[in-house]
Amino acid sequence: MPRTNVNFDRLAILTHNKMALQVGGDFQDIIEVAPGKYFLVVADVSSKGVPAALLMTSTRALIRAYADESIDLPHVIKNVNIQLSKDSAELKGMFVTLILICIDLEAGVIKSLNAGHPPGFLRYPDGAIKELKTGGPFIGQFDTLEFREEVLPLMPGMRLFLYTDGAFECFDRRGRMFGLAGLRSFFAENSFRTADELIANMLVILDKYSANPQSIDDTTLLLADIS
Repeated sequence: MPRTNVNFDRLAILTHNKMALQVGGDFQDIIEVAPGKYFLVVADVSSKGVPAALLMTSTRALIRAYADESIDLPHVIKNVNIQLSKDSAELKGMFVTLILICIDLEAGVIKSLNAGHPPGFLRYPDGAIKELKTGGPFIGQFDTLEFREEVLPLMPGMRLFLYTDGAFECFDRRGRMFGLAGLRSFFAENSFRTADELIANMLVILDKYSANPQSIDDTTLLLADIS
């Protein structure tokens, strides 16, 4: 995993990761593809333990191999998917969901591609929140898939929140799931807090909704602030 606290010019990133087992299939990565151009990725393998960790490692390596200054997100993920799909028989049904973001400070745009992953949340300076859903299906099983990216103007004061399903598919002692709607409401209520405060408050929520150890999943959080 990369460092949990990373700062670039006009971009500050804070992450948190907790595995359900000793190793797992969640990962996040931060890649500086060129001065002022950054790839952020959060991904989730549909399994736990060593098999998921091995697939996670392959996926991370492939994304880094295809990431370049062209910042063509569909090209990157299409090629990663083709390579992973060559081993689809050996994967025994495992697949990868991910969200890939490019923050291009030079061009003043943010690009997003969601491959079967829960939506990322992008908070605008005025408090409005956009869900980042555009992209395509999960990767690793079918080599003919096509993907799309969404391009948005970059604004100072934007905040990006990426996560894996362990952040909302969790249950309290009464068997109630936190849920995606709960996570979105939490982000809306806490989105103007400092990054440290937001992550700390999120960990309190996760502790409350971790009553059943058997239902706990790998959990990854990534918070990025643009200034």
